[in-house]
Amino acid sequence: QNSLGYDCRCHLGKSGNKCMDGELVTTPLFDGMDSYIAYPPLTNIHNDLHIEMEFKPMDLDGLMFFSVGKKMKTEE
Repeated sequence: QNSLGYDCRCHLGKSGNKCMDGELVTTPLFDGMDSYIAYPPLTNIHNDLHIEMEFKPMDLDGLMFFSVGKKMKTEE
């Protein structure tokens, strides 16, 4: 909690007490236990999902990608 009594989790490229300060981000860096990026759920995919990313790991091990979704009912 900051001196104003709340915490802000700013979007990429923003910082400060009210996320009003801007930062130029060319290469995001995830360097801690609470480092992550989240995207909204994908709603228009059916059976296939293709994602292309580049990683430059700084450690020999770690979680690179995690995805979860609702289990859909299937007709028998």
